[in-house]
Amino acid sequence: MIPKFRVWDKQTGTIQEIESISFKEKKLVIEQQSIAWFNADYIRNFDDIELMQSRERVDKNNIEIFESDIVKNISGGYLGIIVIEDGAFKVKAKHSTFELTDNRCSGMVVVGNIYENSELLEEQR
Repeated sequence: MIPKFRVWDKQTGTIQEIESISFKEKKLVIEQQSIAWFNADYIRNFDDIELMQSRERVDKNNIEIFESDIVKNISGGYLGIIVIEDGAFKVKAKHSTFELTDNRCSGMVVVGNIYENSELLEEQR
């Protein structure tokens, strides 16, 4: 299994897909939206991004779940943030943290992410 990532691009303030990544050089190339030749504008240092790994599972609406996503539990109604702790994907809710198992993915809906939709978490507090 090859891990899948996306990034929060601090320069543009947007979520971007990744074309290639070098952990050795601590740089990556964000996916270009056109067929243009390679352009240095698409290179980012790790300091310029927040890397988010995919859980490689989807929510109830078939949306891929990534680290830093905000999810809503459809039965309990509470919100949580997808985090990686102790090598496992977990949901960090207001009063508890629990592992995001395959069964739990189908009971969640991605409602945003902590970078573009932080106001969702403020409403819960």
